[in-house]
Amino acid sequence: MTERYAAFISYSHADAAAARWLHHQLETFRMPRALVGTPTAFGPVQRRLPPLFRDREELAASGDLGADLRAALAASRFQIVLCSPNATQSKWVNEEILSFKRLPGEHRTRR
Repeated sequence: MTERYAAFISYSHADAAAARWLHHQLETFRMPRALVGTPTAFGPVQRRLPPLFRDREELAASGDLGADLRAALAASRFQIVLCSPNATQSKWVNEEILSFKRLPGEHRTRR
């Protein structure tokens, strides 16, 4: 699957306001002009980041992330985890991290 998103933002729904703020800040950030076009391992630096994925609805109560979230994880180049005490207790944040790490791609295992 091609990478549609620059990153998938994982967070506890108790931290929705912080996740919303982070999402907005990253998607509206403009790269410094001097960096635009600079070659990187992922291609030249663009003026703006591609879209970031942040789920806007509560997850289903089942034990499965669901096809839409798995597809969004697979379509994301990176994963950003909003770490908080709430996130450490979230079954869903843990599931998203594990699911992302299981996806193919060497860059998904870098730290």
